Amino acid sequence: MKLNIFTILVTVFSLFALSANAQYQLENAGFEEWEDVGLPVEEPVDWSSIKTGDVPNLNIAAPIVWGKSTDAHSGNYSLKLFNVWVFLINQAAVGTASNGRYHPDLVIENAWSYTDTTDGRWNTPLPHRPDSLVGWYKCYPEPGDFGTVKAVMHRGYAQQPQGDSEWIGVAYYELPGDTVDVWTRFSVPFEYTLDETPEYILCYMTSGNGIDALGASYALFDDLELIYNTDGIDEFTSDNFKAFSRNGELIVRVNESSGLKYQFYIYDITGRNVYNTELVGGQESRINHGLTAGIYILKANIGDKVLSKKIIID
Repeated sequence: MKLNIFTILVTVFSLFALSANAQYQLENAGFEEWEDVGLPVEEPVDWSSIKTGDVPNLNIAAPIVWGKSTDAHSGNYSLKLFNVWVFLINQAAVGTASNGRYHPDLVIENAWSYTDTTDGRWNTPLPHRPDSLVGWYKCYPEPGDFGTVKAVMHRGYAQQPQGDSEWIGVAYYELPGDTVDVWTRFSVPFEYTLDETPEYILCYMTSGNGIDALGASYALFDDLELIYNTDGIDEFTSDNFKAFSRNGELIVRVNESSGLKYQFYIYDITGRNVYNTELVGGQESRINHGLTAGIYILKANIGDKVLSKKIIID
C-alpha cells in the first residue's frame, strides 16, 4: 500500500526525533546480543544477574534465574526471568537482571544491584533527563506475585532498592498480578526529586516481588526505550554531513571530528534500524547497503553530537 505524502512527512519528522534520542538509550535494550560468561547459560551483553555479582563464593551457590528466549516482541530474542526456590535459604530467589552489578547475600533483604562507576562493565552513562521508560513484557506470576521494572537516574555511585538518597529521578512499574500471554507495552514516567543532570542510569527487572517472590513466577522483557520530550536532548544537523546514493552504494562523509571513529546508523521510515557500522570522521566512506528504494534517515553519533540526514534511495 502506498503512503501518502503527509504520512511520509510525519514519519520523517518523527524519525528525526528518534535519531536524536537514540544515542541516549539503555544498552542492548532489545536483548539481541548475548555473551559467554563461563556459566551454563549466556548473559545478555551489558546486563548481569546474581551469578556474576561481586561476592565470588556466593556466585557459585546462586541459582540461574534468567535465560535467552526466542519468544520476542521484535528481533530474535527477549530476556526471560524466572523465580527459583532455594532450599539453602528456604526462600524463592527472584528472577532479576540489571545493567549494573549485583551484591548478593544469603539474606535476600541485604542484597542489591548498583552502578560501579570505576568499571564500564557495570555502569551506563546517561547525562540527560528522560521523560519516561517504555518497554514490552509478558508475565506469568504465581497468585499473589508480580514482576517489576525500575530505572534510577543518578550521579556517582548508586544502588537499589536501597540508596534513594543518591537518586535524582525514578521510574517504577509493577507488572499485573495476572497472566499476560501476549506482548503488552508498559509506559511509566520518571519522577524527578532533584533539579540536577544525572550521570548514570541504573535499571533492573524482576519476575517476582523482590523478597516476597513466589515459586515459579516468570516474565519476558523486550525492547526497553527511554522517551524524551523535544527539549530533552540536543540534535545537531550539519552541512558537514554529506550523503548520497549512487550505483547501489551510499557515499557518506562527516567532516566533524576528523580522524575519529563514530557510529553510523540507517533507519527506514518505520523507525527500524536496518544498518549500522563504524566510520571515520573526515574520510569518505562507500557503503554497499543492499537497501530497497525508499526514504531513509541516516544518523551519526559523534561524541555528544547526533548528526542526522534524510536521504532517498532509488
